[in-house]
Amino acid sequence: MKYTQPLNDRSLAIVVVTAVMLGVAVIAVILRCFVRLYMLRAFGWDDGLMVAALVVFLAFGLDFALGAMVGIGHKLVDFQSFSMQSGNPQDTIQALQQAMMIWWLAQMFFVWSAAIAKVSISLALLRIAVGRVYRGILWGVIGAVVTITLVFWFVLLLSCRPISYFWGQIDPATTGGTCLAPNAILVFAYCYSALCMISDLTLGILPAVLIWDLQMSPRTKVALCAILGLGAIASVAVVIRMPYLKYYTDTEFLYSTYLMIIWSVVETGSAITAGSLITLKPLFRWLVDGSTSSRSYRVNKPSYKCREGRYALSILAPKTPGNKDEPKDWRPVLISEDSETMVGTGTTSVFKTVGAVDSETRTQSSQERLTKDPEELQHKNQVTVHQTFWTSAEDRG
Repeated sequence: MKYTQPLNDRSLAIVVVTAVMLGVAVIAVILRCFVRLYMLRAFGWDDGLMVAALVVFLAFGLDFALGAMVGIGHKLVDFQSFSMQSGNPQDTIQALQQAMMIWWLAQMFFVWSAAIAKVSISLALLRIAVGRVYRGILWGVIGAVVTITLVFWFVLLLSCRPISYFWGQIDPATTGGTCLAPNAILVFAYCYSALCMISDLTLGILPAVLIWDLQMSPRTKVALCAILGLGAIASVAVVIRMPYLKYYTDTEFLYSTYLMIIWSVVETGSAITAGSLITLKPLFRWLVDGSTSSRSYRVNKPSYKCREGRYALSILAPKTPGNKDEPKDWRPVLISEDSETMVGTGTTSVFKTVGAVDSETRTQSSQERLTKDPEELQHKNQVTVHQTFWTSAEDRG
């Protein structure tokens, strides 16, 4: 850039906060992609939108960091040094225009990065929302976020006509342009922030309501509620930012709006980070015991896989609270490729018999049929339930 300012005081604060939030957000999204693509192999729309939000956030954050180096966070008097050094008064005007243009471009990125992150979080919560009311609330949040973002974005985009008049009006010689009254833009900014705060609080509180009715220990519920509720951090940033919106009409615009910039960065960065952290539970499980929800029987056990013919439906987890007949209490089991015997950690198995059981299998297990003979089944889609007791080689000897 032709005109640069030293990084100190407010401009330095902008760069430091931006660098920290960008770094945390990038790491969180990379870990999210690792979990969804490699571990679970279930990359969805919410994951793609979060990656898109990160890309726009990178453009937004880097733009403001660049702006801090060219004058955002500095007073008007600081720009006079360019004219004093060159002896050309036009240098001060051009330096101010450069900083104002970068500020305008950064706010365009900010509006969409925050909106895309919130839509991604809403879609992720739709995975666990079963009730019609909860799903309606989440779709309502998505619709409200998209609507207010489009409206505010168009207000910012068309606040000056032509667009270049936003930064060109600094030059007294520039004519032929108009801008909305600063107070009108300020009203839109307050309305936008208030609606953002409501949507953030909804996304922060609703997960606790969704999880509290699930069958799990209170300790697990509290942990999950805390993780899913991290999205409420963004609403805190919005609340803190609102008193600084008044500086949008200040004559020292570049100098006075630095806190508004910082809290905008915190709002978007925390939303992206929180939205990614809620997907990392399989990663924590993998780091602790080397297992994941979809690959738990593939890690260190390459010889086991499901085969056609006789195959296991599920295995009931021992000491699992609740109704044992509920599918949510089942865990998958696999068939050994070599011996075709069932592999599992429990002692009671439910499986469907498609082919005949060979003599070798009968010598390795003892089966007790718990349902009627196939001829007595009342429905063509019913399956036979067996109870299987496994014995070691020493017991059979």
